Amino acid sequence: MSEYESPARLGTVVSTDTGPNVMEFSFVLEGGPKEIVAKRGEFVSVVTDDGIVIARVQDLLRTNRYYQHAEAVREYQSRGEPLRAIFPTDRWQYTIAKARVLGLWVENRTARPYFTVSPGAVVRGIDEDTLAAFLKLDNKEGLRLGTLAYQSLEFTPSINGLLSKHLAILAMSGAGKSYFVSVLLEELLS
Repeated sequence: MSEYESPARLGTVVSTDTGPNVMEFSFVLEGGPKEIVAKRGEFVSVVTDDGIVIARVQDLLRTNRYYQHAEAVREYQSRGEPLRAIFPTDRWQYTIAKARVLGLWVENRTARPYFTVSPGAVVRGIDEDTLAAFLKLDNKEGLRLGTLAYQSLEFTPSINGLLSKHLAILAMSGAGKSYFVSVLLEELLS
């Protein structure tokens, strides 16, 4: 894995009641309570001896041990004393990200994940070249359908890869299905 350029460190994998498992893991984000280190929908990676685990952040949870018990918070509120005036609440606030594993990148090929990432493993952003290869994007002849959220990478799937099988455009109301179809048709016609 020496040829992989390690992007910025985002956090550390932690143990939870449900993981890490083969398909998902959680990690504590680095940085202070006011910093936004990772975003929902962002691609992340974990470098292992067996390959690069590629995942996508599914959810973010901010927590603080001083605010975990509603009855204690209520008691301090009723006294008119904010908790932050008595306890160092800022030092105990942190964010946990839950990531869904998309696959394993081994020797420039996609593989199904067959192992879990280890608690304590470092989670990083993902190198754009690796992500483009993993998603099988075609920068030369692919359809230019937009930019991946939170990445500066154009989404350029190949025409054959996109249309050789079934294609469904599914999203909630107002998510831009019609706009996407118009961009897709425009790219197909050009």
